[in-house]
Amino acid sequence: MATSQLGLYNIALRVLGERSLDSLTEEGEPRRELDAVWSSGQGAPRLWLEQGLWNFAIRAQQLDSSTTLTPAFGYSFAFDRPSDLVRLIDISADEAFNAPLLNYEPEVTYYFANVDPLYIRFVSDDESYGTDFSLWPETFTLWAGTWLGLQIAPRIKADTDVDRLEAKVAKLLRDARSKDAMDEPTRFPNHGFWAQSRWGRYSENRDRKG
Repeated sequence: MATSQLGLYNIALRVLGERSLDSLTEEGEPRRELDAVWSSGQGAPRLWLEQGLWNFAIRAQQLDSSTTLTPAFGYSFAFDRPSDLVRLIDISADEAFNAPLLNYEPEVTYYFANVDPLYIRFVSDDESYGTDFSLWPETFTLWAGTWLGLQIAPRIKADTDVDRLEAKVAKLLRDARSKDAMDEPTRFPNHGFWAQSRWGRYSENRDRKG
C-alpha cells in the first residue's frame, strides 16, 4: 500500500471516526493539529524510524576519514556521521560486515577509530530510504497513521478511549516489527580460529544487506 503524508493523515482521522481530508491545504483544526505533530522535533517520520531496525530503511555506506579534522589524541581517524543516520546497526572495518568493529568512539557528529575507511549499516531517513513512502510496508503505514491519531485525539475527539487507542498503537507496532523481522536474511555467527582452520578461509559468512 503506497502511502503519502495525506494518506497517513486520513488513517489518523478514520481511527477517530472523523472525515478524511481532500488535500494537505484543507483548512480546519484536524489538519492544523496533524501538521503540528508531523513537524514536531525532527519530524514524525524520523521518530517512527527510531522505533525499529526497519529493513526498508537500511542503508550501507563507506565512510572515509575526514580531511578537515584530525584527532589530537586517542584515535587516529575521524569520520563524519551521516546526516540521515537515525539508528546505527553495524560498524566494521570490513565491507562485508563479517566482524563488528569494537574499538571505536561515537560522538554527536563524528565517529573516531584507528582504521580507515569504516563501513556502516544504519536506519536512514533519506528520501531514497526511510522516508520514501513507497517502500513502507502496510503494517508500518497503519501503525504510523494510527499513532498520529492517538496524538491528536485529545484535541479532536474528547470522548476517545485513549487507553484503548494506546493499546492498539502498541499492538500495531509489535506487528510491524514482527513482519519486518521476517524479511531479515539468515545470519550466522563468525566462526572461531579453529573452525576456520578446519573448514578453510572461504567458509566465512559473507552476508551483506544494504
